[in-house]
Amino acid sequence: RSVNMLSSRIFTVGRRLMCTPAVTRSFASASVASAPAQSEQADEASFVVFKDHDVGSILRDKPMQLQQPLTISQDSSVFDCVSRMVTSKIGALLVTDDKGKTVGMISERDYMGKVILKGKSSKDARVKDIMTRRLVTVTPDHSARECMELMSAGNFRHLPVVDESGSTMGVVSIGDMVKNVLDDHKETLEYLKDYTNRTY
Repeated sequence: RSVNMLSSRIFTVGRRLMCTPAVTRSFASASVASAPAQSEQADEASFVVFKDHDVGSILRDKPMQLQQPLTISQDSSVFDCVSRMVTSKIGALLVTDDKGKTVGMISERDYMGKVILKGKSSKDARVKDIMTRRLVTVTPDHSARECMELMSAGNFRHLPVVDESGSTMGVVSIGDMVKNVLDDHKETLEYLKDYTNRTY
């Protein structure tokens, strides 16, 4: 529910910015460019763009240690898994088998719902016993908006990123999406502030 509410708020902010006459979506740039220019200043303002970055660029913007997928063996204890998540300051880890193949994902939600609330010991429970096996994945070409829509619809916070061969490249989270949106809104607002100061 919290993911749905957060995504809804972000989309609402995005829509409000889109309604500003000076702001257009990136995919509308071509039509804006072909429209008759009212003035040099109007032309300049019409190209303020709300960017919808792709997953590839979002991955590259993450800290170096988080650009590559962080994994844990399916045979590891849940205690070791949680310890690594805390140390790495992340909320989920990809799970691999003995051949290094990704077979699932484990998150803080899995730990809370399948270990803590059921009174199990994290040192006795194995990662493979509580991990999520059926994963929704995205490619580097997916947009931030598409990722947020998937997360909102599925009520989860992390998406593995796979390449054309199906190999896992990394993971993007709802936090990455929020940062992407806020960074772009900040850039747009700074542009509008600068434009207003120069115009009036």
